[in-house]
Amino acid sequence: MPPVYHTDITVDIQHLGHWWGPHRGVDTAAAVSQGNATLLGYVEAREKIYVPAYVSVIEREKTHEKMVELANFAMNYKVVLLDYFTNGDVTNEATPLSHAALVRQYLIEHEDDLLNKVL
Repeated sequence: MPPVYHTDITVDIQHLGHWWGPHRGVDTAAAVSQGNATLLGYVEAREKIYVPAYVSVIEREKTHEKMVELANFAMNYKVVLLDYFTNGDVTNEATPLSHAALVRQYLIEHEDDLLNKVL
């Protein structure tokens, strides 16, 4: 599956002044200066930027091979994924998302595909 690119979402880098955060639109500098930018909320930014970006990294060839290995290993052994944070809920703004929780969710959602791959 090819990576998904979201051309309607951009993130400004801070050159001078306040950083506005992720928002919709391509011409962001003009939109922000005119007050027309639609800023994304924390949860919406996670759903539209962070999680799809994380999935696209997982689905790169080398990383995906490791996911196949991990899925096959987990068939025979108990696997514990450690992370500093334990938040696996995209909608929970209290703590950062857990990388381990995102990997776990990916393994669960793609279990059949991963286990049918031959290394």
